[in-house]
Parts: sequence; C-alpha cells; structure tokens
Amino acid sequence: MWCVAGCASSDGDGEAAPGERSPEGTLAEGASAETTVGSVPVGPSKDSVPGTWESDVELENDRQQFIADCMADHGFEYVPKVYSPEMEASADLDLYLEIDNDAEGAIELAREYGFGMFLESDEAMRLELAGGEVAARPDPNNAIFEALSDSEKDAYSRTLFDDGGCIEMMEEGFPVGVPSNLDDDTAEALVAIQAEFDERLAADPRIAMAQESLTECLMEAGLPDGTLDAYEHMKRRFNQATGLDYREVEVDALSELVDEDVLRGLRAEERTVAVIDARCQAEYLTVQNEVGEELEREVIESHPEILDMLAVDSP
Repeated sequence: MWCVAGCASSDGDGEAAPGERSPEGTLAEGASAETTVGSVPVGPSKDSVPGTWESDVELENDRQQFIADCMADHGFEYVPKVYSPEMEASADLDLYLEIDNDAEGAIELAREYGFGMFLESDEAMRLELAGGEVAARPDPNNAIFEALSDSEKDAYSRTLFDDGGCIEMMEEGFPVGVPSNLDDDTAEALVAIQAEFDERLAADPRIAMAQESLTECLMEAGLPDGTLDAYEHMKRRFNQATGLDYREVEVDALSELVDEDVLRGLRAEERTVAVIDARCQAEYLTVQNEVGEELEREVIESHPEILDMLAVDSP
C-alpha cells in the first residue's frame, strides 16, 4: 500500500452536540428534517455541506461533525471523532503501512465477535460503533447506544446506518479525500513503484515460509489441511450447514432463512475458528511487517527520482 497524503486514523476527544432524545426514537421537538430513514425523517440539508477543504484532516472533521449534526437533528447524541492538526498531510512516500499486530487484542475481538459473519443486531451495532478496533480508546458512542431502550437502539441504528441515514448522507455529500496535487508523471511513477514493491513482497521467500507456517498452525488447530484463509473456510462451512451461498445472503435475513439451532452452532464455530485464526496470524503478520518495512526502504532508496518529484509537487 502507498499513501502520498497522510491518512488520519487515530481517535481523539470530541465535544458532542447532544440532541434531546425523544421516547421511542421519534424526532425531537424543533429538529429539522431533509431526508428519511425508512419512514423517519432525519438530518441536516445537504446544502449545509461546505465545498472545499485545505487538508484531509479538515475534511474528516467536517464529515464527523455532519454525522453529529444529523443525529442531533433526529434527537440522538453522537460524539464526533476529532482529528488534530498535527495529523496534517505530508509528502512522505509510504509504500508499506505497518499492520497493527496486536495479538491479544485480535483474540479478544475474535472471541466476542468472531469474524462478524453471524452477529445479532446488538452485537453488530457495538462492533460497527467500535470500527473493528480493539486497541483504540473507548468510544463514548458505545455508552450512548447501550443506555438506550431496545426500541431506541433500533431507531438509532436505522438513523445512523440504514439507506438514507446519516452516514450515507455524509458519504454522498463529502468527498473521500482532498484531491491530490500530483501531476500525471508523478502519479504514474508512484503506481509503477508500488507494483514493483508488491511483486517483491509477494516473491520474498520469507513471506512464503510464513504462509506455510500459518497453514500448518491452522491445520494443527483443527482446520482442514491447506487452509490459509479461515474466513473463507467459514463461508464454506455456512454453505455446508445451510445449502446457501454466504455471498448471496443478506446478513439481516439470516434469522429468517436459517434454523436458529443451526445459526447458533455456526456462531459458536465461527468464534472458535476466529480465535484460532487470530493466534496463528500473529506470527505471520510479524514476519510480513518486518519484510515489508525492509523492502520499503530498499525500493525507496533505489528510486531517488521519485522523492525529487514528490518534493516538487508538495505544497
């Protein structure tokens, strides 16, 4: 992977603009509405989205604030993540983004949620709010969600995540990132260097050995011989247990399509397999990190011209 503009990825403290939540998730008095989630009106007008940003950090903060305002207009509190100015974009060439190899955190997440394949609605909401992160600081939105009644949790979830909800409105109104100022020649050079890096990483014998060790670890833990991707293994198990193709089934419809006893068994098996995978992946990811960082340095040093090109294109 490579990234010319630095990516804002860490959580920060944020001040919420709490809405006055009405019972049963109805629209709070005085709130405005510009769209609907199901039959429930929510959200600020798309006209309130600003048009230009100086940095990805500024853009991400506006995206988060839009979600908070949208939820408040519906009567719910959402605490926006705040990205600091210190995380502004840089012109560093980063071919390899180190994977956070937190083995214990991954095991904890796997034990509670598995791979996230067969989650019940409350579990899915908690995982969605956490963003799949186990090492991050506690998200105050988790506590907000847990304090709601069952009917309010359903309304909160629909308002935030459903079609036409606050997140979809934000994604439609805001770009993903601030456009790059790279010229075509520099962009093409970066793509070529990235391809070279990917090829060298895939061909490195240390990566091949680590994959063999991963396969052996999974097999010794009880997965079929030759398994490298435990998540794909669980998709096959779902097909065997239900006769359905996991890729074609809506997760929300699982309880309607699959017998509850079968689904309960799949959930338990999924968590067991996910914990095994998390333990086995730890050593593989450690090797991948070490090899990736080494090759990153080698590739960058062998292409000094790209650093000159980036320096010219930098603001």
